[in-house]
Amino acid sequence: DCLTGLMVIAKRFPCQHVTDRLRNMRQSSSTGLERAWPELTLTQRLGCEGLAGFCACLGAFNDNHGDVLLVTEYIPGGDLFELALTLGEPGPAREKQALPV
Repeated sequence: DCLTGLMVIAKRFPCQHVTDRLRNMRQSSSTGLERAWPELTLTQRLGCEGLAGFCACLGAFNDNHGDVLLVTEYIPGGDLFELALTLGEPGPAREKQALPV
C-alpha cells in the first residue's frame, strides 16, 4: 500500500465466479470450496473486526474487467491451506500442531 507502507496481497476472483444471484452461483463450475462469496464475506467480516488470529482485510474492489480483488495484509509463509498440507493427515496430531497458529 503506497499510502501506508503496509505490505498487502490481493486475491483475484474472476467475474464469472462472482455472481450476484445465488442460482447462478450454484450453477457455476466452482466447487463449494472455491466459491467466491463465502470467502469474500468471511474475510471481510473477520478481517475488518480486528479479531486476533485473522489478517486485516482492507477491502474488496472491482477492477475494470469486473473481477473482484480481495485485499488483505500480507502474512509471510503462505496461507492456511498451504500450512495444513505440511502438517500431515487430518486428525488429533495435526490439530495439536495447528493449534498455536
